[in-house]
Amino acid sequence: MPRIAGNQLNPARVGRDNYPTDPAWTRVLLRHVSLSDVWEPACGDGAMCGEIARLSSKEVVCSDIGPAAELCPHASASVDFLRTSGDVKRDIVTNPPFRMFGEFARHALGLTTGTVAMVGGVHFLGGKQRMDDLWAPNPPSLVIIVTNRMKVYDSPSQFNHAWFVWERTGAPTRLVWDYAQ
Repeated sequence: MPRIAGNQLNPARVGRDNYPTDPAWTRVLLRHVSLSDVWEPACGDGAMCGEIARLSSKEVVCSDIGPAAELCPHASASVDFLRTSGDVKRDIVTNPPFRMFGEFARHALGLTTGTVAMVGGVHFLGGKQRMDDLWAPNPPSLVIIVTNRMKVYDSPSQFNHAWFVWERTGAPTRLVWDYAQ
């Protein structure tokens, strides 16, 4: 049975929602957003942080919780992102565990005054709870809807994804479409 992202009832789900980000998806973000130095706090196997490091001149620090940090050749430490505190002087870019998207977004927005960019399901735009807890108090400056589905372990995901970006400009949310290639 293939692994299917987005199906929480699938017994083949990877532990801790560790689904590598297709490098083409990272390139979509970099086409639309200028980043400073980056922290990728849910690096998994390092696909995203490796692509950011390869395509930019910015310093990229990667971490993850527990054994996942051992999978990433770029990881500097095993760090529980949601337990970190302080003032982070970096942009935070990640593909968080989907079940923890809101927690990761709110925590990242509290840690840095820099850009925060996260991969999430397009369907995350809906729902009263998410509206009340995340979107109303923290509207993103940019939502990049990627029109083709992300490949996860060589199979297309069951749903469409987007980059949710907070650039702290105070401008209304912009919505753009792009294609990962």
